[in-house]
Amino acid sequence: MHNDLGNVLNHGGRFQEAEETYRRAIDLKPDFVEAYNNLGTVLRELGRLEEAEQSCRKALELRSDIAEIHNNLAVVLWTQLRLADAESSFRRALVLNPRLADAHSNLIFMRDLRDGYSEKELQDERRAWYAIHGAGHAANRSPHLNTVDPERRLRIGYVSADFREHSAFFVIAPVILQHNRSSFEVICYSGAAREDALTRQLQQAADGWRSTLGVPDEILAERIRKDRVDILVDLSGHSAGNRLLVFCRKPAPVQVSAWGHANGTGVSTIDYLLLDRVSAPPERRHYYAEQIIDLPNVVCYQPPAILPPVSPLPASQGKVFTFGCVNRCEKISDRVIGLWSRILDAVPHAGLLVKDARLDSMDLKKRLNDKFRAVGVDVERVLLIGHTPHFEHLETYNEVDVGLDPFPHNGGVSTLEALTMGVPIVTLAGRTMPSCLSASMLSAMDMREWIARNDDEYVRIAVDAAGNHARLAAVRRTLRQRLVQSPIGDTASYTREVERFY
Repeated sequence: MHNDLGNVLNHGGRFQEAEETYRRAIDLKPDFVEAYNNLGTVLRELGRLEEAEQSCRKALELRSDIAEIHNNLAVVLWTQLRLADAESSFRRALVLNPRLADAHSNLIFMRDLRDGYSEKELQDERRAWYAIHGAGHAANRSPHLNTVDPERRLRIGYVSADFREHSAFFVIAPVILQHNRSSFEVICYSGAAREDALTRQLQQAADGWRSTLGVPDEILAERIRKDRVDILVDLSGHSAGNRLLVFCRKPAPVQVSAWGHANGTGVSTIDYLLLDRVSAPPERRHYYAEQIIDLPNVVCYQPPAILPPVSPLPASQGKVFTFGCVNRCEKISDRVIGLWSRILDAVPHAGLLVKDARLDSMDLKKRLNDKFRAVGVDVERVLLIGHTPHFEHLETYNEVDVGLDPFPHNGGVSTLEALTMGVPIVTLAGRTMPSCLSASMLSAMDMREWIARNDDEYVRIAVDAAGNHARLAAVRRTLRQRLVQSPIGDTASYTREVERFY
């Protein structure tokens, strides 16, 4: 009973109460494997990562043959920035249960963050996911009920767990909100566990709204088929809350993946992937299961209606020159930290600001600081900031002079937020789609001088920028307007391009 109550509290975001309840369950039954595993989940949410790992490992001491526990441990290790260890745990989960699709999606998502994988390797793992988890469903798909009527509106279905205050919302919502309703009917299939004002904004704009929480894949696929959706769009890829097993059942005649975790799915029943020629150059496209369609740029972006003003260049106001990275910490690879160390050595009076909501965790702060110390960085020069409300989150950029993009997985919306706040981003374009995201955005804004092609060039661009405050101040004054006037900010034209493809 206590374990079940803990699950309810956990799903409701009441993590401290859930912790207490799981601990009561363990007190009553010291060998309660499921309670230890669930406790590990909630301790991770609370940022107590060492305790979370201990709880998962205690569960494995009791039952080492349960795949879900290895998956949960892998997520904890991932959050601890131990990506190689996390990959091993995901692999162990899949040995124990090769059909555990969520663990396989977790592995795929995490591999995009690890240095050393080629695009071929990333896409091969996605194809393997489909072969194991999806191909059987594709063989048993039902016929479509859509009518052939050139006079009717085309019905588009959008599937996402992020129809809420989430970074992906700001690149997904503009298209949904600006569809030409005389030609297109929109149905949103939402897996958002917690709804907010942004959710309601989409609910009011959509012609139909379906909650997918707790709905089994086969039932949701049948619902979509009965809704007679013409084009079904996946907005999650292999990220959390995805419904790729629904897409494997091909409930719509045409299926597309776009904008959310848009590095392809490997799912053969998804026909198209919306990218651009920078994020997916022609020579890499044959690795993908989907046919790639070029849009003017990889995403469009509509910033929040209320924005902080852009401050003058902080360094020109007598503040310490500050490089900044506002991204998930697991994107900050060891290679990135090594280059940042070189930059700080070359600009000895500069500081570094790193912001991630999970840096409220003292365990994560310590682990990241240890990585900086290992390459000789004085951690007194590094400011680590955790969660803030979104307006204050954007205000953080008013303390940053130049942004440093992580790799091999670049910033996505974080890059767009930095540009909105007048902060240019130094990026290193790699050989995979996730390592070309910022290059795509900067190219769309005609800012290619901020794109490096190798490690030395990344360091040089950052160091040169720090030595020219007048140039930075001029860039800062105009950057928000440049973004608004660029193809990224012209969300209406971007939506028309999407509609032409549909």
